[in-house]
Amino acid sequence: MLPSIRTLARELKIGIITAKHAYDDLCAEGFLYPVQGKGIFVAECDKQKADDYALNEIRLRLYAIADYAEKNSVDKNKLRELIEKFAEERL
Repeated sequence: MLPSIRTLARELKIGIITAKHAYDDLCAEGFLYPVQGKGIFVAECDKQKADDYALNEIRLRLYAIADYAEKNSVDKNKLRELIEKFAEERL
């Protein structure tokens, strides 16, 4: 069971509406589920769903990086080289 929306908002020093949106989004994506009168709970982890979600997040971030590189005249070979070097160092 997760903390209530009010408790979460207070602990993180964020607005109640922001906490509610976060819980609603995570429920919509299947990571959490609400039980009327009991609270919000973490859903069982579907490994494939979690992997797909992570890959999609990486893809979105790579799009942003590619856009930034293009705006700053970094060619794709240099970008590819940078990503490969990063992966070798960090992964």
